[in-house]
Amino acid sequence: MDRKRGQHRGPSTAGLTLIEVLVATGLLVLGLTTFLTALSGIRRVSVAADRRMAAMHRAREVLESVLTQQYSASALSVGSHALSDASYTVSRNTSFAATKDIVVTVPWEDPRGNASQDVVIYGSIASCMH
Repeated sequence: MDRKRGQHRGPSTAGLTLIEVLVATGLLVLGLTTFLTALSGIRRVSVAADRRMAAMHRAREVLESVLTQQYSASALSVGSHALSDASYTVSRNTSFAATKDIVVTVPWEDPRGNASQDVVIYGSIASCMH
């Protein structure tokens, strides 16, 4: 083996072939596409959760506001009451005398393409509380 320094025998195998580069590029594109699709789905779910949480907070605010009223106040009159972004219904409780049940409904839009959703919470108020 008399080789001089710097001389090579045969073709060099240090580089990548075109096929190897194309396969690596295809795998990279597939991985990035999968990652971006998942990221987009996660974003939509996050926005939906934020909107639903905001609607839940608003429903609680409305219920707390109504429950602070006097039992005989117009805000607690039997029937439906509409607000700009919510509604609530007051009805007499048939099981407990001098008690009114309150149902608060707040709509919210689901960004995932579903129809409008509603958050509904319930509360009761008794005349002896006021």
